[in-house]
Amino acid sequence: MIKALCINDKDQPLEIHPDEWIKKGKIYHIIHVYYHPAQSVQGVELKEVKLTKLSRPYETFNLKRFAIPLSEFEKFAELVKDCNELNNVDLTELLKEIETTTTEVA
Repeated sequence: MIKALCINDKDQPLEIHPDEWIKKGKIYHIIHVYYHPAQSVQGVELKEVKLTKLSRPYETFNLKRFAIPLSEFEKFAELVKDCNELNNVDLTELLKEIETTTTEVA
């Protein structure tokens, strides 16, 4: 699990049930990273918030909504590598994207 700070909770899709939405400023834990073709985003699954059938067609949260602490970055890169073996994730592009939002989170 990778600690991640929600930095953007704006523009909640209408399809996502309110009980299944994230909150800016809250710390979550990323448990899986993959490219979600229907959403056309690098998506993450969170330990604390599961998107159920109430929120279809959404299955993941956009990675750009989160900042990864510098202290977690190596663990995050390892998780991406592990997930890449199971999914079609462009590791180089993903790490480049996340570096722009990486921050030191308490």
